Amino acid sequence: MRPWGMTMWRRRIGSAVGAVIVLALLAAPGEAAGTAASFNPDPLDFGNVQSGSALGYVTATNESSSARTFRDTVINLGAGFTTDNNLAATTGRDQACYFNGPSDVVQVQVAPGGTCRLYYRFTPGSDGSFSAQPLIQVQDPLSSASEVDPIVLRASSYTPDPATRGAFTLSPASLAFGTVPVGQTKSLSTTLTNTSDGNVQVHTAYPAGSQYRTDPTSTCTQTGGPAVVLVPDATCTIVVTFTPVLDGASNISTSISLTPASGAPGTTVPYESNTRLVSKSLPLRGTGVGAKFSLSPRSLSFGTVSTYGYKSLPLTVKNTSTGPLEFGASFGSVASFQVILPETQSPTNCLWGETVGSGFPGDPQVVEPRSQVIASGATCVISVLFHPFAAGELSATIPIRSYGASGAVGGWQDTSGSTVTGGASVKATGTAAEPTFTLSKSSLAFGDVTVTDVKRLEVTMKNTSTIPLQFGSDVASDYTFRPVPSDAANSCMSEELVPPQDWDDPPFGTLVRQYRSVPAGGSCVLTFGFFTYELGTASFSLPVQVYRAPGAGGFMDSGAPLATRQIPATGTGVAPTLQFSPSTLAFGKRTVSSAKSVVVTIKNTSPVPLQLGSSQPTDGGTYRAVLPTGDTGSNCMRGTYVPDPNPFLPPHLVYEYRIVGASQSCSMSFVYYPSALGETSAQIPITYYRSYQPSSTFSDAGFSLGSTSIKATGTAVAPTFSFSPSKVAFGDVTVGGTRTVEVTVKNTSDAYLAFDTTYSTQGSPYRFVMPQDGPQGASCVYETYQPPQFPGDPGLTETHYRTVAPDATCVLTFALSPTATGAAPDATFPVQVYEAYNLPGSYSTSVGQQRASGALKATGSGVASTFTLTPATLAYRTVSIGSSKTLTTVIKNTSKSPAAYDIAITNSAYRVAFATDHDPADCISRTGSQTTYVTVAAGASCDLRIEFLPSTLGSANASFTVNAYAPYALPGFYSENHGPDVIGSKVLKLTAKGR
Repeated sequence: MRPWGMTMWRRRIGSAVGAVIVLALLAAPGEAAGTAASFNPDPLDFGNVQSGSALGYVTATNESSSARTFRDTVINLGAGFTTDNNLAATTGRDQACYFNGPSDVVQVQVAPGGTCRLYYRFTPGSDGSFSAQPLIQVQDPLSSASEVDPIVLRASSYTPDPATRGAFTLSPASLAFGTVPVGQTKSLSTTLTNTSDGNVQVHTAYPAGSQYRTDPTSTCTQTGGPAVVLVPDATCTIVVTFTPVLDGASNISTSISLTPASGAPGTTVPYESNTRLVSKSLPLRGTGVGAKFSLSPRSLSFGTVSTYGYKSLPLTVKNTSTGPLEFGASFGSVASFQVILPETQSPTNCLWGETVGSGFPGDPQVVEPRSQVIASGATCVISVLFHPFAAGELSATIPIRSYGASGAVGGWQDTSGSTVTGGASVKATGTAAEPTFTLSKSSLAFGDVTVTDVKRLEVTMKNTSTIPLQFGSDVASDYTFRPVPSDAANSCMSEELVPPQDWDDPPFGTLVRQYRSVPAGGSCVLTFGFFTYELGTASFSLPVQVYRAPGAGGFMDSGAPLATRQIPATGTGVAPTLQFSPSTLAFGKRTVSSAKSVVVTIKNTSPVPLQLGSSQPTDGGTYRAVLPTGDTGSNCMRGTYVPDPNPFLPPHLVYEYRIVGASQSCSMSFVYYPSALGETSAQIPITYYRSYQPSSTFSDAGFSLGSTSIKATGTAVAPTFSFSPSKVAFGDVTVGGTRTVEVTVKNTSDAYLAFDTTYSTQGSPYRFVMPQDGPQGASCVYETYQPPQFPGDPGLTETHYRTVAPDATCVLTFALSPTATGAAPDATFPVQVYEAYNLPGSYSTSVGQQRASGALKATGSGVASTFTLTPATLAYRTVSIGSSKTLTTVIKNTSKSPAAYDIAITNSAYRVAFATDHDPADCISRTGSQTTYVTVAAGASCDLRIEFLPSTLGSANASFTVNAYAPYALPGFYSENHGPDVIGSKVLKLTAKGR
């Protein structure tokens, strides 16, 4: 069965949802400014408003070729006139040009040739004439172009005598129709005379369901149309018809009222005002007489039914007339009560619904009622359906009509052209209750959720009503709080991506939601997710929609909406959590300008996969990040050089980040490279990104979630080093000699260092021995000299510094060359310590900043040169005059320094016997006239030969001084000069006799 007149329809699944592109032109060719709209009436004349206020409207017509909107500018509105568009469009008015929506003014787009209404109200503040010329803005909704058109408003006001305001008479003052057969019509009229002192129009109103109507032949007013303008003392006729549809008396009163009018007298125009000046009742009496039948029961009580639910009750109709009848019924005064047309013929039914088509393909089929011919004394049943659409107590009067039979008893006839022969009614009552259901949770507290993660909570929806329901939520799928549809067996709603069907569909298809039909007493689950994208607390009111299920079982499109319930939802987006091992980067003490690295392991303790990186610079600064260029198996990030598309430009560095899953780890290395002494600290930034790719792979950075930091501390200290020996003790050094001492400098720090000394040798017996042209062993420094390359070029002397690694050494050589006997003045050799950049053991001509210095104390004494003479006395004995004798004494250098020797002979009987072959064994040698002196090394000897040449008789004993000199030549070599400084002396005795 289906209700009589219920429309059968089908909803299309997967209707496209997407952007609509609208192409519109402001004005078609030939349209000029000021021609986009027309207004009627213009002027709008409110006439004479005697009390209260009058409402009128101007119809705006879009005369352009594209859509337009119309809006009062409230300019030049004038006293007494106000706009009256502040009510929503659901107030029953014809289409307003604009109205106030829930949050803003809604303007209606009027299609070309379409119309809308601009409502105005006139409320006089005093007697007199009033006018205004408001401006109307006509706007193209797709552009900023618009035009402004004026209209004219007119009104007047005066206060007539209360005794004569709106007075009128009716003659006759009541209408008695007598007895009228059911289905037939009788007309009567009354004359209305305007006894007031103003122009008026007549209104008539009948109670709902009345069997009385105003006939179109009335001259006062037309049904639903305009009314005549009556001047004082003018008359018009109201013709009333009585068409009974039920047996029995029908006694009612119709309301006759007057409203002010300003139109031309005697013209029939639309009502100009809603202000009622006066109202009177016109009693109407009549009795309907028709064929006899009875109804059982006389009232139908349906009790309580859920909205959109169904309940039917039978109504027995008995033919109590003397001949066969057919019966029909219509809807009551409330659409929730309907008469059911059975889908099959049955001898017990009064009615049957036959499906009829037009015969043209594609035309819809309709259900037409058919009535059974019921014999005298027989009964049939009419089923009445209570199908409420809104909650509350409902009632209706359902008229039942009888028709003259047009066929054999038991046959089915179409009563559309049959004559009504009688009527009765049955009252139907029922209470419509909102469908009941329960939610297992009244609110959803998602708590802390890592940003970009999702947490799901379930709400069980139980249908506690008597009809099948559907449950769903229309929150968009890209909201922070949103439903999570699924095809699970207990899910309330599902979602399917329907591919594009035509060009108008979105390019990726349409998401179509369907809802499970939940029977009475059944339940389903709505799953909601908190999808976090921002830090902080978020809240939302999640709507749950309840629908009347259009079918039973499975997922389907939503039925009629019944109710909406709100579920407050809260959640907090929190940053991902990381665990550092170690928890801080404690570099400790480190030599300034040296580097120390620490590896930190970062564990992803959040539930989402992350990519981790640091913006800490890799070059420059005290704390630096180490950027690997490959996959070390655990590094969080890496740098890859990618060729530039421009072949003339160098490759550029691209950063990639490892995807670290929940509870997985990666590592980062950081270097402490202090450039100044003292303690420093820094917060090393660690940035985390959300990635949706497989873990352990490298990729570009994903969605940035924020950053945290790890604290780094370190103390830069000056370089440390040691000397061995710690004091340069030269001891006794022969005056004129030189002793060197090597000092081993050890780098006891953790940095690469270079060492040098700037000790000045001028005026001091001490000096630093600088190796020339190349290092001597592990020399700390050496010098090279490049001769002049061109005139005026002074040449180039360069110092080369050895790079000394931690725990390695180099050598500094110092010398003492005393020029006098006795303790030499104490001296301090300064040692400078520099940063070194080269490889350990190599030399560089440049070093970094000086970071430390040291000092070596030097001590030593100058002592006279010592030597022995063997023999110390030369005994020549007796030598004949005119002859000679040579004796030799061996000079042994017993000092620690080389020396050259000479003898001062003051007796002509003696002379040095020079060697002529430069034999190193000879202390003195002569070649021609050139005398030379051999340099005798420490511990070495030379021969000094003295010749005795007596020239007189007798004894020739003598003593001569042998002097030691600081030599010029190397040991074993001769020099033309033995040096100016005497560094030691001995006396050589000679005994001899001449004969």
